[in-house]
Amino acid sequence: MIIVMRVIGYANGNACAFENQFLRNYVHETSDGLGYGCYTFDLNKAMRFENMKAAIKFWQRVPSCYPLLEDGRLNRPMMAITMEFLSLDKLIANDC
Repeated sequence: MIIVMRVIGYANGNACAFENQFLRNYVHETSDGLGYGCYTFDLNKAMRFENMKAAIKFWQRVPSCYPLLEDGRLNRPMMAITMEFLSLDKLIANDC
């Protein structure tokens, strides 16, 4: 089952310019380990994952260049964004 991610918003509740957009690309190692993402409203350009496990693993990835935060917790920059994990087949079937 192919999975795509759609942005719900920032995990801290702040306004998010990427709300309701699909993840197009994300580079965990850039910006000194703070990461950088590109987003799109176009489902055809959305990043695809082979299954839910692969999508969650990507979302939780820890950059090797900055693995720990100052407080000792793992640095998982993508998790600052709350994502919805969606089946591509169901999206296409529902024309969403």
